[in-house]
Amino acid sequence: MAVLFFKHVQKSILLPLLLALLLFNPVIVFLLTGSIGWCIGSVASFTFLLIYTYLKGADWAFTLLVNVLTVGSICFHLEVTFRHGFPEYVIENLYTIRDDYYFNKPHLLSHLEDKEYSVTYKTNQQGYRIPEFAAANENVTHCDWLFLGDSFTQGAQVPFEELYTSQLYRYFPNKVIVNAGISGFSVADEYHYYRAEGRKLKPKKVFLQICNFNDFMNVAPRRNSWTEYLMQYSDLARYLLFNIRYKPPGELPLGRWTEPFYPTQKDNATYNIFYNETSSVKEADLKAFAHYVSALAQEVKADGAELVIILIPTKEQTYFRYLDEVITSFKIHPEQLDLLKPNKIVSHLADSLHIQLIDLLPGFQEITQLQFFEYDEHLNPHGHQTTADIISRHLKDESSDVNLISKELFSDRYPAYSLDGQLFTYQSIRDGTMELFLNEMKNNQSHRLTFNKVDESHPMLSPNQSLIVFTEGDPAENQTKVAIMNSNGSNRRYITNGKNEYGAIATFSPSGRHLTYAGWFYDAKTEQYSNPQIILLDMELGTKKAVTRGLFESWRPVIAPNEDFVIYISKRNGNFDLYKLDLKTEKEEQLTRTSFDEWDPVISPDGSYILYTARKNGNWDLFELSLSSGQNRQLTRSLGDEWDPVYHPKESVIAYAGKFGMFQSIYRKPLGR
Repeated sequence: MAVLFFKHVQKSILLPLLLALLLFNPVIVFLLTGSIGWCIGSVASFTFLLIYTYLKGADWAFTLLVNVLTVGSICFHLEVTFRHGFPEYVIENLYTIRDDYYFNKPHLLSHLEDKEYSVTYKTNQQGYRIPEFAAANENVTHCDWLFLGDSFTQGAQVPFEELYTSQLYRYFPNKVIVNAGISGFSVADEYHYYRAEGRKLKPKKVFLQICNFNDFMNVAPRRNSWTEYLMQYSDLARYLLFNIRYKPPGELPLGRWTEPFYPTQKDNATYNIFYNETSSVKEADLKAFAHYVSALAQEVKADGAELVIILIPTKEQTYFRYLDEVITSFKIHPEQLDLLKPNKIVSHLADSLHIQLIDLLPGFQEITQLQFFEYDEHLNPHGHQTTADIISRHLKDESSDVNLISKELFSDRYPAYSLDGQLFTYQSIRDGTMELFLNEMKNNQSHRLTFNKVDESHPMLSPNQSLIVFTEGDPAENQTKVAIMNSNGSNRRYITNGKNEYGAIATFSPSGRHLTYAGWFYDAKTEQYSNPQIILLDMELGTKKAVTRGLFESWRPVIAPNEDFVIYISKRNGNFDLYKLDLKTEKEEQLTRTSFDEWDPVISPDGSYILYTARKNGNWDLFELSLSSGQNRQLTRSLGDEWDPVYHPKESVIAYAGKFGMFQSIYRKPLGR
């Protein structure tokens, strides 16, 4: 009928054009894809095909194309109607399918909620989980430790800061730690992930987390069905198929997850690793388990790294009441079980492969406090902390002299001590903007000083602790102001208060008489900014003086304890070097001549040394330069970035900020001289 109808229609482009717009309404395509490029490209392509087949007189091809596009159009319209008309029924998909495994979607910002937890789940552009307020556009290129595992390592039930890998970082703050745990991962998935992506991070240690149910059943390479691909791209299909593929907790036999325990003898014999009776399926899974662990161990060893196994117990192994519940409800006789069977299997395998095993069961059994959620089978915050505590004891040889000062793990920067060393100021992100804080060292209590929608950064207390100088504004806009306020956050006023006058990163002199900062101007006529110069402000007289010329870009000035000279950085030969300016003679001296940038200089309390950060080996490390001998020594050699250093005024220690993979905090370490 369709062919007969089209034969009687006058040949023109009007019909195929109208059909194209009807079947693939550009508005519908845009709502579905969210991309103008996809919208224009797809509509133009289908329009061209319809017009081409119609004008060629290929009625059968035109009819076939119209029918195919009609079916596709119906599906697209249903999908758009479901997404935008019934958003409360959309089941969010956290994962994207890859060749032999699946992984977190990049740029996720989701809220996961259950009756036992409420968590924000955020990922970076690589799909790795990150803190809620961390920037999602940053990559991790190298790591010290890589953690592979299933949902116990993923920890979607707890905030990022409470993951056992995050808690472990508090013990080892100079390590770059990456958590690559994914719910449902088996050792086969972990093996394929490591081969495809994990090894690119060049870890020194790879931790394989094993739990006593996911990893001992259905151990095979992942074969994704067409329904899984359909569920990945279609919210409607995901809604219709989700409860068929994944049994909701309310339909579970005991109203909670009880794997690997099952109501039937057959399922226990097939899947339950604790159940003595076996089956061909269970034996095949155990053989595959040993194969993939061995294969992963070989890959890790070939990369020059070390594999460590972490074995997490189940609730039934740890607490009798959960065991009693399943054996009573499922009518399992205790003699049919060996609750140490998986531990024996993994221990024997680890010994045969000469790899370290960290079995958490003894440590968990020593603690009476519940380590798991009541209805959910996963670790609660206490369980994650216990896991980190046990692992840290096994890794004590990896400890360093670096200590973590920050309580937060994602954005603290620019520490600056008070003259007596009892306080320090710093900046940290809150509510989407950088805010200022004052920390009492004695009890490590922090007080937030600013509450607004403006970025404030680089705070420093005056010597008498009555004032705080800081930078206000977004540095990317090149229009920041040097501001000053009372130490309680009141009475804000501006040092750079002239028309088109800007500045940043101010510091007090030890006496409090002078203030120095990098200052620049905007020329409205040329529509250009001047190079930043080092400005010296007399706080008593209110006079400002540029002590460097504007021929070069100069930043980060600090005044010596005797107030005779200023140290700063200046860009003269393509990178920033350290310079010293005598304030009496106005003689300038170049202190470093390197092919890499130096930044963040500070002067020791006795005026003999300069502490600074430099990008010598592709990352920022800390260095100390002797002003008398010119000798330079490197203080840190980590994979992370250390910057913003400051001397303690009374002790032979330094504080500094740093970024180690997903973590960005403030640290403290002995000076070592």
